Amino acid sequence: MYQNSDILSIKQNWVLRNDHDYLLLYLRSTNESRNWILNPIQAYIISLIDGDTEYKDLIYQVSTIFKVDEKKAKKIIDDHIKIFNSVDDIICRLNGYSINKIKTSDYFIDIEKYNIPQNNRLRIPTKIGLFVSPKCMADCIYCYADRRIDHNKKELSYQEWVKIIDMCIDEKIYNLDILGGDPLADVKSFKVVLYLLSKGIETFLSTKCEVTEGILSFLVDHGFSEKTVNGHHTLQISIDSVNPSKADLLSGAHNFLKRCERSVANCIHFGISPKLKTVLTSLNYNEIEDIIKYFAKQGVKDFHFVQYGISHFKYREDLYLNNDQKYKIHDISQRINAHFTDMAIVIQDELPQEDINLTDKKQAWSKRARCTGGYSSMVITPVGDVIPCEQMPQEPPYILSNVKNKSIKTIWDNPKFNTFLFPDRSKFKGTVCEQCDDFDKCHLEAGFCYRDSFLAYETVFEAPPNCPKQIRQGRRLI
Repeated sequence: MYQNSDILSIKQNWVLRNDHDYLLLYLRSTNESRNWILNPIQAYIISLIDGDTEYKDLIYQVSTIFKVDEKKAKKIIDDHIKIFNSVDDIICRLNGYSINKIKTSDYFIDIEKYNIPQNNRLRIPTKIGLFVSPKCMADCIYCYADRRIDHNKKELSYQEWVKIIDMCIDEKIYNLDILGGDPLADVKSFKVVLYLLSKGIETFLSTKCEVTEGILSFLVDHGFSEKTVNGHHTLQISIDSVNPSKADLLSGAHNFLKRCERSVANCIHFGISPKLKTVLTSLNYNEIEDIIKYFAKQGVKDFHFVQYGISHFKYREDLYLNNDQKYKIHDISQRINAHFTDMAIVIQDELPQEDINLTDKKQAWSKRARCTGGYSSMVITPVGDVIPCEQMPQEPPYILSNVKNKSIKTIWDNPKFNTFLFPDRSKFKGTVCEQCDDFDKCHLEAGFCYRDSFLAYETVFEAPPNCPKQIRQGRRLI
């Protein structure tokens, strides 16, 4: 597979972290969560791939550690590289790649002390949402963020946010995402963005503000145009219609389409290729192609369309897509992806839930993605409270800690996290969970999305609507 002189390394967009009694690999990305708790053998092998050692010397090291001949050692290395690279191109040659250089001794854990967490909750998070400010220049009719302001609580200062970011970086937590209000609508929030850029943190900005030349000058001066471990920083502009009056209605802002046009033009002028995001509702579902054509003329090549989903804080039943509209979006998606082949276009193609049979529902449930909130991520609110997910209310019982005068580890170790994530069965009295044989397995292994439970039934002590055993009809999610 490799030449003897090849030097191998962990690709730079994957972080190897020593969590005291196990090694963790995780992807540096604000768009997706990918965490891999390594077993002891995988940990031994990857800790040797330090970005300095030649392939032939790796073989010798493995041969010595495992007391096998070099042929067997080579097979052990090659087999493990195949395992790592089946997930992504995690192990690479130095040629043309951004790489990590590590010190093997920093990642060696004695096998007798190696202890993988049984409930899949990490010793410390890999992603933290920074809900710096609730301020926004729009008032979208579908907004899902809890932007209510508690005037009895003092918001964190810029200096406090800087301290939090520095603590995260010290703990090798590099997925720091600006959430909540618009990051460009508040001076403090914008300064936090600039600080993240100055620390080399890959940044995703989603805005409905007008992106002026002044804003772009600051962003570019702080490195927004520079390459990142995943390619580039992302500036996403939200626009839901190319009909001026409808754009104003959906955004709750005046002259919104023109604002977006100016933002796109300014971005293109500064050499920044913006992403455009549209929330598809019953009011604009048929505008997908119009939006693409309208802004493609300005130079936009990246579009993301998502279907309207429930907002606890702005609940609007009339915005849901009906079955016919969902099937029309499906047809539009097929046609567009075949036609606009030179663009990055993502359209959420979510067909009606009632068309999914029980067998498919069971299969989907068995392969469900683990909820990350409280397991590998958390959110810090404007006043420093910690909640597991930004779509949960910023109030008890969803406040699990507070960041003031505490380390990230102390915050994460607060017993309230375990109480929230692994509640007693008695809390589920009268639900299908109460007598379910899979209750412990469900909570300790794959878990479930308490956000979906809360949004559908207004309580976290209920099976989510996608559970195949759930018989109670809750509020529709999408």
